[in-house]
Amino acid sequence: MSVENKSPQKSATADGRVDIITTLLSTNLRIFVPTVFGPIIGWAADKLLGTRPQFILIGLGLGVVLAALLVYRQYINVIKEK
Repeated sequence: MSVENKSPQKSATADGRVDIITTLLSTNLRIFVPTVFGPIIGWAADKLLGTRPQFILIGLGLGVVLAALLVYRQYINVIKEK
């Protein structure tokens, strides 16, 4: 019979890596989704209203601001957990 010797340090390191990877993936989604879908929604509004780049630019601007706010909130939550 072999007994596995799992040291707490190894599992803590593995958990830390998983936390970092999860945080990075979450951050990428928080940046990607608003900055892509903001202009898409703006394009649809432009097409519907017959205007040209106004709503695409507004959607991009709102998407970038929303992405920055989401990443900031995530940063605050990560800092609070430590």
